[in-house]
Amino acid sequence: YNIVFRAQGGTSMCDWSNVSAHDRRAFKPTRVVLAFTGNVDGCDRTDYNASGITGVVANYDRSLREIARSYKGIPVTVIASPAMDNSIVPSWYPENGNPALNAMYKTDSAELGLRYSTVADDTLTPGHVYIADRPAYGTKAPLIPVRAPDGVHLLSEGTIYYAEALVS
Repeated sequence: YNIVFRAQGGTSMCDWSNVSAHDRRAFKPTRVVLAFTGNVDGCDRTDYNASGITGVVANYDRSLREIARSYKGIPVTVIASPAMDNSIVPSWYPENGNPALNAMYKTDSAELGLRYSTVADDTLTPGHVYIADRPAYGTKAPLIPVRAPDGVHLLSEGTIYYAEALVS
């Protein structure tokens, strides 16, 4: 199988929803994983500035529905936004991990026939995965870094392992 990893730091779901129909035609996916943490530095900045988390959730809701239409008939998994320390760069992601965003993800996923996952990211916490299967407790094994020190952004050398963990 081939894994196509589409990402750009700081983007919101609405930055990608308008290309989802094109991506379906171009990549012909058999499975889709959406992992948007709640960034507000993209196309949803106006909604965030106007009404805070309410605007962000409405924007992500519209975007998720558009993506679901684009990938109708293909299994789609929506990854819960991870709880995180938003004080690292507050202006970049003040709403990442917000419970209102995750509540919308959960509700929309049920309504739209998508899989909502709260645990798919757990195997990658705190930012690395093992090169091989997880070793027995207490033993050492080579690691591959997956996430940047902020705990959210992915490093290129770990993306294949991240993708495999999410779709397994």
